[in-house]
Amino acid sequence: MQDTNYTAVPSYQNYYVPKPKPVASGRDKVFAILFLIGCIFTADHGFLGGFNLGYTVCASLLAILYVLYAKGKKITLYGTLCFALAVLSTTVFSLYTEPLMRFVLFFGFFLLLAIAICEMYDIRVFAAGSWRAVADWCYVLFICPFSGIGKTLPALFRKNGPAEKQQGKGGSVLLGILCAVPVLMIVVPLLIRADEAFAKLLSFLSLDSIPRIIFSVVFGCVLFILLFSHAFSTTRRFNDRPAKIPAQKAFLPEAPLLSFTGAISFFYVLYLVSQITYFFSAFTGKTPGDILPANYARRGFFEMAIICVINLIILFFVILLSRREGGRIKKPIAGVCAFIDVFSLLLIATALSKMILYISRFGMTAKRVTTSVFMIALAFVFLALLIRLFCRKFPYMKFIVITTAVISVSLGLADLETTIAQYNVSAYQSGALSRVDTAQLERMGGAAVPYIERLVTDKDPEIAEWAKEQLKERALFDHVSSAPDHDGDIRFFNVTTRRAKKILDKYLPADAKDPLTDE
Repeated sequence: MQDTNYTAVPSYQNYYVPKPKPVASGRDKVFAILFLIGCIFTADHGFLGGFNLGYTVCASLLAILYVLYAKGKKITLYGTLCFALAVLSTTVFSLYTEPLMRFVLFFGFFLLLAIAICEMYDIRVFAAGSWRAVADWCYVLFICPFSGIGKTLPALFRKNGPAEKQQGKGGSVLLGILCAVPVLMIVVPLLIRADEAFAKLLSFLSLDSIPRIIFSVVFGCVLFILLFSHAFSTTRRFNDRPAKIPAQKAFLPEAPLLSFTGAISFFYVLYLVSQITYFFSAFTGKTPGDILPANYARRGFFEMAIICVINLIILFFVILLSRREGGRIKKPIAGVCAFIDVFSLLLIATALSKMILYISRFGMTAKRVTTSVFMIALAFVFLALLIRLFCRKFPYMKFIVITTAVISVSLGLADLETTIAQYNVSAYQSGALSRVDTAQLERMGGAAVPYIERLVTDKDPEIAEWAKEQLKERALFDHVSSAPDHDGDIRFFNVTTRRAKKILDKYLPADAKDPLTDE
């Protein structure tokens, strides 16, 4: 007898139902064109323009495109501040030529923009005020640009169903134009050579400009693929990420942490008491004993750097691993950690005073200024951790990011070379410094030129003669090495370079040869 006591499984349950493929809307395609134009101009005016005014304009416009594309998204105060600082950092490239801060702010621009994107597109899985937010920044910077390429590019050329069958084949036409670009790059120069009338028609093109155009288009297209894929995929949520991840509960008991931090704090107290005169003597402008100011300042910074890094690691792990009472760190541990934090701030203050003493005796250098700025930034980090010990909801990571960004952008806008040259020359002429470091002025770029000119009339004939020869050498070098077509090109405009050139033209010898004609 056949058993009929069973439940049949519908065959359709075993079928795979594919997810609908993404399709770019008309707004997406308009922004794609704007992104493409912006990326090509960034490649041409930014990278080929030597990172001057062209880079400032193009990088700012691309950042603004991101904001406009994120229409309707929530923009927090934190995200707005990061975005504003990112755009402000690009102005340094059109004002100054100092390489260190240009290098720092170039990468700082992308980091601040990544943080702003995390806020605008709400793709965070960790709290923005926690150290775990670093994982979100890395995700936006290194994963998002590549993970959405496979879905973004086809979406730009995909139709949105039968209703759009009769619409124009915009995607196919755009693809055909892109394929024709490399062919035209070969054919057009040949046509220019073959016919004079056609050459006059395209007089704005020259054989010398063809490699620049090729690089701008190719590199711009690569940049477009990365940037627009990132923007499109984040708005469409292609990159599946888990929901918001709460902070992990700490697991270490109070006893071992308290004994560990207590032992360290005990020796810090002994060390502070035994060296109290040594540490605070810099506040009075004196050095203890026969110690030279140079050794005094270097030793202070070395002590500060090593101990503060150790203390940062200690505080980080204690805050991360200690058990809580009502969400707060237990008072005995918080008290000991607060002492370590304050001790670190005291070290920073004394080391900074030593560096100020050193600068007042021997003048400024790039290392001395950046060291002092690093001390100030480190003090804000310890201040944030100190507040975090007693206020569990304090967004210490936001505080650290904003203060560090403000300090970096401020240092970039102040310009290291301008600040150093102005201080050293002014201090020398006022008698605060016994001599001026001419070797350092020689190593500087165009920012030092106005201050070297001030030494032309110096009362010391050797300094005055050196200043004249230095300006003459710089004028000759600038005359020979600079390209004449750069003067009227917005891509290469830089305030410091233009100011220096106006001064150097006055010291150019009358018999200087033209760099193009050699006459």
